Amino acid sequence: MSPEDGNLSHVPRAQVPLFLFSTLYTVLIDQTMYSHFPAAYPRFRRQTCYPKMDGTAGGAGTMGHASPFSVLHVDIRRSLALDIEAIVASWTLYAAFICSDLEEWFDEHGPELDVSWRDLGAAMLHDSDIAAQEPFGRLLAEAIRTAVPHGTTSR
Repeated sequence: MSPEDGNLSHVPRAQVPLFLFSTLYTVLIDQTMYSHFPAAYPRFRRQTCYPKMDGTAGGAGTMGHASPFSVLHVDIRRSLALDIEAIVASWTLYAAFICSDLEEWFDEHGPELDVSWRDLGAAMLHDSDIAAQEPFGRLLAEAIRTAVPHGTTSR
């Protein structure tokens, strides 16, 4: 994934980080719903049609799907000449957006899935595949801890 091979030539240079963040976000939520809420996943999938990501953008996990965080891997950041400090600062803001967006979406659609924002946030906080991703998973976890109401899940 680099500007030279044309993979991101359609994305304005200034928007590349947001494109990568959005890719990570949609794949992450799809994987989280699939892994933690299998009964709700078919309906969620029909509603969202979020993409899957195989190992071509990073190492594949045990189910053959790549970690969504692989789109921010150091090799990709280097190939795109993205400054890590700027990316981390932008990701911190984007992580807060993710929480706000998920809270709004699950307030509206969660009841029909029997999954709340609190349920999803708790699942994400306890998912070792998210927590292990430095610094991006840790920053997302911090944003979730700030945004998710404390207490037990609604289930």
